[in-house]
Amino acid sequence: EAFSEEQLQATVALVEEYGGGFVMVGGATAFGAGHYDETIIDRIMPVDAYGARDASWKPFRLEVSEKALDHPIMKVGGDPEDTRQAWGPGFPGFRGLNVLNRPKPGAFVLARNADVKNRYGNLVVFAVQQIGRGRSMAFTSDTTEVWGTEFQGRWGPEKKYYKKLLKHHIKLFYTMLDYL
Repeated sequence: EAFSEEQLQATVALVEEYGGGFVMVGGATAFGAGHYDETIIDRIMPVDAYGARDASWKPFRLEVSEKALDHPIMKVGGDPEDTRQAWGPGFPGFRGLNVLNRPKPGAFVLARNADVKNRYGNLVVFAVQQIGRGRSMAFTSDTTEVWGTEFQGRWGPEKKYYKKLLKHHIKLFYTMLDYL
């Protein structure tokens, strides 16, 4: 409801035709809960949110595959071992996420909810995908004030992991703005 049909179409064109980046971040009005599965935006989301209207606001453990630790979005440490430790037991955790169906074909899942499954497996937390000439990312948790404050204050020596992850998201956001 917050966007006109023209804005939604321009966002899809930015990604597919002009090589822009798109990130959807979770929350009460994101993914299926925000009915984006009923819009043209569904074409660029790396996850299947069709009919998925639920959000879960319970803390959960994050599961990051070995292969995903080498992806630029997940590389928050100075070296591979530092990154592995960052996403390991010392990770502060998330307090909820949008419940989705599954990753779309061609998407690369970077992290899943280690505690909750649906019929397709553990729920997706981070997924990325090449879409046309651009890229798309789903981050199914949200960026509430509590989450940000907790991470900024706790995650990693001198909070470097939080800063690095945030830097990746900001870089994608500015890539989008460059095209508008």
